[in-house]
Amino acid sequence: MAAIDADRAHGNEREAQMAQHLLNAQSERPQAWTLVLTGSVHARTTEVSWDGDFEPMGARVARVLPSVRVLDVGFQRGTQFACRYNVWNEGVECNVFGISPALEAWQSSKQAEGLKLFTSQQPDGFHGRLYLGSLTASPPALTTVNPVPSGPR
Repeated sequence: MAAIDADRAHGNEREAQMAQHLLNAQSERPQAWTLVLTGSVHARTTEVSWDGDFEPMGARVARVLPSVRVLDVGFQRGTQFACRYNVWNEGVECNVFGISPALEAWQSSKQAEGLKLFTSQQPDGFHGRLYLGSLTASPPALTTVNPVPSGPR
């Protein structure tokens, strides 16, 4: 197991460092399968449409290891533990929040949980989708989480 995130870098510098950390870890066991868990934008093997200068970690890794395959995640609504900027108190709030998938990652009630491979790489660089069902938040083990408030604010 290896942590691949960058220490303090942002943007393309972060993506480059993450790719290098991943390639370094994989090179230590070149015959082994490597499973990487990361956010979907980092995993993309193609550029992003909203920033022509941004090159995701996945695209950098795929250039070096053309056999890499990337899965997107599909799911139904659920909850996530996340840290977000709170506009009301102008600070970062870490808590359990609701989560809904983007349209392309939405898992209908007819779609079984499991893996669906695409016949070809998609424009966003994914080779398949792993359907997970409804998500349930898992807070960090060492952090006390405030309960989600109920009712109107």
